[in-house]
Amino acid sequence: MAKRLKVRVEHVRDFWAYVRWRRSIDRSFLPWQAPNFERGRANTILCFAEIDARGKFSEPPREPRLLRTVLEGKKLLNFQIRQWAEGFQEVPRAEIREAYPWLPAWVFQAILCQAVKSFGGAL
Repeated sequence: MAKRLKVRVEHVRDFWAYVRWRRSIDRSFLPWQAPNFERGRANTILCFAEIDARGKFSEPPREPRLLRTVLEGKKLLNFQIRQWAEGFQEVPRAEIREAYPWLPAWVFQAILCQAVKSFGGAL
């Protein structure tokens, strides 16, 4: 069995940022309506951290629907980062930061890095 991963503050921060992003896309989604709580299983944030680090988890999560929601939120936020990077010159980061002040700082750094890649370093 693989060594148990420790959950860092960044994992918790990103976990809830992805839930919140998913909620901002679909207002009908409420994370507390999704729980499908199953006893005797691994912490959902721990499973997210394992997926983020290793690409798989060692034990099934307690709340599989919530984990699926977080992974959907991650996919949607990464897609949005690419969209913002493509329109980087039309939509400055300050406007994005003003519209979504709760996003972690790494999102804004990712937008800049993606924009540099898109424009071939011609920013």
